[in-house]
Amino acid sequence: MKTLGLLMMLSISIFCCSSAALQAPESELQGAVSVPVLGFHNIEDVPVSPSGSTITLKRFCMDLDALENTGYTAIQFKDLENWVHRRTALPAKPILITFDDGYVSNYVMAYPELKRRGMKASISVIGWSVGQSFNSKGKPIIPHFSWDQAREMSDSGVVEIQSHTYDLHNVGGLSLGTRQRVGYGVQRMRTETLEAYSKRLNADLRQSIEDIEAHVGNAPQALAYPFGAYRNDTKAITHQLFKGTFTITPGVRAFSSEQDLYEIPRILVRDNTSVLAEIRKYMVDDNLPWMQGVVQLLGLLGIGEALWFLTNDIRKSRFLNGSEQ
Repeated sequence: MKTLGLLMMLSISIFCCSSAALQAPESELQGAVSVPVLGFHNIEDVPVSPSGSTITLKRFCMDLDALENTGYTAIQFKDLENWVHRRTALPAKPILITFDDGYVSNYVMAYPELKRRGMKASISVIGWSVGQSFNSKGKPIIPHFSWDQAREMSDSGVVEIQSHTYDLHNVGGLSLGTRQRVGYGVQRMRTETLEAYSKRLNADLRQSIEDIEAHVGNAPQALAYPFGAYRNDTKAITHQLFKGTFTITPGVRAFSSEQDLYEIPRILVRDNTSVLAEIRKYMVDDNLPWMQGVVQLLGLLGIGEALWFLTNDIRKSRFLNGSEQ
């Protein structure tokens, strides 16, 4: 209790100095827009593991409704890229909904719900697995939607198709689609030369780009790194082939320049979490800007974590009591 009291006294003292001092100068904020990026995978209409990457249809619909009711407008990567390069208009509260892998549930369940609400999304597909229910070993996998279904979603304007590599969504050894030797995701194998790695990665990504363009009609602009894994030698190639890349590092980025389109952080959605609650972990709270600033300052002093739990409880209480909409 004594420690908590000291933290609160320090917080109040800092706040009294000036809440404005804890916020970035207006000149630094101009020309930047914060866009939460959500990461989804598979959807089921039966109970699922609460902490896994598969969520229920009920949870997905609840999340979409929550976003809609709080004023968020779903955009696509191309909208974000257009804003960064040409400053084309974005909605007041933009959000990017992404899916990885290209599961058939994205077409059967997510697509109709997005369409019904007038919302948009980006789906990154693994090239070899499009339309497949088995891997190269003949083992069953979660079914993936077909190229015809991908084309339908793309033509509707509701979904844009992006890349998740052609056959590099593997943890190593022989790849699941073509049985080629690979590393962890798009990363270099331990004994692989840089020249051989560059050739292998270029070949895979170019095949992904060509297949998507041939079947969907548009070349992908962005790549979702398998497992969110990449290194500097990876970026030298991916930045040449794509206008942006996605990771699974949690966070919300303020976009202002071309570099901000690469290694974009995402909030991975689980069945046991609220999308709004997850977003609030990483967004500056408009209702409590001074407290967010205090947390950041105390973090520099090495004592921010304790206060973060306190502010998180306050935010949760405000939300449950209806003071945050």
